[in-house]
Amino acid sequence: MTTTLAKFSFAPRHRRALSAALALLVLVPLMTLGNAGAANAWSCGTAPASSLDYWDPSGPQTISQNYSCGSHSGTDYARGATAWRFGAVQAGTVIAVNNTVNSCHGRYVVIAHPDGIKTAYAHLSSISVTLNQQVSKGQIIAYAGSSGIASASCPISGVHLHLSMTTNWTGWSTSTFFDPAAFLATH
Repeated sequence: MTTTLAKFSFAPRHRRALSAALALLVLVPLMTLGNAGAANAWSCGTAPASSLDYWDPSGPQTISQNYSCGSHSGTDYARGATAWRFGAVQAGTVIAVNNTVNSCHGRYVVIAHPDGIKTAYAHLSSISVTLNQQVSKGQIIAYAGSSGIASASCPISGVHLHLSMTTNWTGWSTSTFFDPAAFLATH
């Protein structure tokens, strides 16, 4: 028995090879999209040059999950089981505030800085700033938490600060993020 595909016929011994080849045609483009085929279709970018001196929020807390292109849009900082306050990594203007918990990132704040970089702080337990507010470097803007809706594609484990950095904030699923810990280590 042979299998017909359009005008082509294939003997049984060639079906497995054809199936494998077709699977690769479908899977390889999806793999090269990174996370673009998933619900969060953000993309990966490189950190721009900046002459500003950024403050590293890691302080006494530890990095509990690193940035990973295609799977984790930021760096998670943890410090025990209770909420802890933290400041803005650089002066800027608050351009987004979400006080609801009905999304993966839960409560979050986004700040635009003078060099074009935007920092997003997520999973917050409470927020201390308002939309369009000017903030200074190190000014307390929120408390770390574990807000958000956990799922297989959005695991939330314990109290932490999720810090993301981008130059084109358009939302969690469409921005181009770069590694905040690597950027902060050099600024």
